[in-house]
Amino acid sequence: QPDQLLVPFRYDRHPDHLALHRAALAVAEGLERPEIVEYFVYYRWQLLPGKDLRRFIPPEKLWPVDISGQAELKQQALQCYRSQTTCFYPWQTRAILPPARVEEVSRDPEIFLRYDTRQPGAAVFDRARTWIRLVHRLEPRLKVWKDRLLHRSRKNGVPDGSAA
Repeated sequence: QPDQLLVPFRYDRHPDHLALHRAALAVAEGLERPEIVEYFVYYRWQLLPGKDLRRFIPPEKLWPVDISGQAELKQQALQCYRSQTTCFYPWQTRAILPPARVEEVSRDPEIFLRYDTRQPGAAVFDRARTWIRLVHRLEPRLKVWKDRLLHRSRKNGVPDGSAA
């Protein structure tokens, strides 16, 4: 029996991460109450003030862990995700995780959130819940539209920056 179960944050924007979150919670129901700990993969949201989703969670609920001693190992692990760290598709103008971002997330403390069943869904946020729900739905759609436009522009031979 695990003592802790780490799951992606409930408001992660990637559908695979959200599916893993739901599946892990379902598995946890059959276990002898492991502590569920959420971790943040996508916490930078462009449409949020300050762009960091974690700023909307009361600080006392967050659990920072110093990972500076593991920075190099984390960088190596992140480099394994070529679809994230390179221009994986011909239409991409930059990697999702460019080198500076990989270095940043490997250097900064890892922030976790202890899951509390009394605060499901958006209840974990201490403010801007409606805005966060809206941005959670809107940002991924805007990214899809942007990616399609870039793909179409590259396919039609339009130089970078001319598609807008």
